Amino acid sequence: MAVVKKKVAPTATDGGSNNPSSSASVPRYQVPHLSLNKYQPGKSFFDYNCLIYGQRKVGKTTLLSSCPGAYYFLFEPNKSYALYGSEIGLWEDFGFLVDDFVNGSHPFQTAIVDGGKICYNMALEFACKKHGFTHPGGQKDYGASWAKVNKEFELPVRKLMSCKHGFFVIAHEKKEDVETQSGGAFSYICPDLSGRSAELFANEIYNIFYYYKDVDGRWLQLDGDEYIQCGHRMKGHFLTPEGERITRVPMGGSEEEGYKNLMLAFDNKQKDPYVKKGGFKQESADPEKGKLFKKKKL
Repeated sequence: MAVVKKKVAPTATDGGSNNPSSSASVPRYQVPHLSLNKYQPGKSFFDYNCLIYGQRKVGKTTLLSSCPGAYYFLFEPNKSYALYGSEIGLWEDFGFLVDDFVNGSHPFQTAIVDGGKICYNMALEFACKKHGFTHPGGQKDYGASWAKVNKEFELPVRKLMSCKHGFFVIAHEKKEDVETQSGGAFSYICPDLSGRSAELFANEIYNIFYYYKDVDGRWLQLDGDEYIQCGHRMKGHFLTPEGERITRVPMGGSEEEGYKNLMLAFDNKQKDPYVKKGGFKQESADPEKGKLFKKKKL
């Protein structure tokens, strides 16, 4: 264990305060030293912050309801499920609830922000009213207004992301048309986030899973490609018993089955990697106009 030296408060004889109530024996600062302990990756799925996004009504919210001690910060009103959580109507309320959650005087173990885009939009609206501008983009102040919005948004969110409990954020999907130099184009699927929420949730969270449904059922895709944004850094996990990296996890017919399959995959007990073959790219029917697209299977 690293040794930590303590710096004590200065006394009256060495230039410190002459206040008789001050004590030289009270430590005022601890000097950090390099740790000799090697960092170890998390052994539990809930040691990692995660972003789950995907199609509407596919089951993102209900999937996470099976997490241990799940508590929802609901930015989208939800009257359909029996969940522990709070509907967030005011940004100030979110800050108070986050402090209450982080303090830990409760039985909950997993914080879930549902959904990420509305969370940011609410912070943006609050910051505009608080600081007296209509939109930070209209201020010619070299980014100072944007900085105020980002600070308002990040303060409570980072508290949740860095606390001892598990953290998940839920978002919907969006499709962006990406044009190639040859005049073709393809659709890229990514989380529907904007502003600082895209940077914080989609860039700083390294574990992004895409939840979707096709003719074969519901899937949680773990590894992305040029068409889908997802991936993870859970080293030593999501491998088949033979050591092959898992691409997708079947979610089954219920949230309970989906959660069970997810935990089995994390523990390297899923036998089939379910490597997704092929995909779709889009080629422009009229390169000059660039408006009509024709799907071509790879």
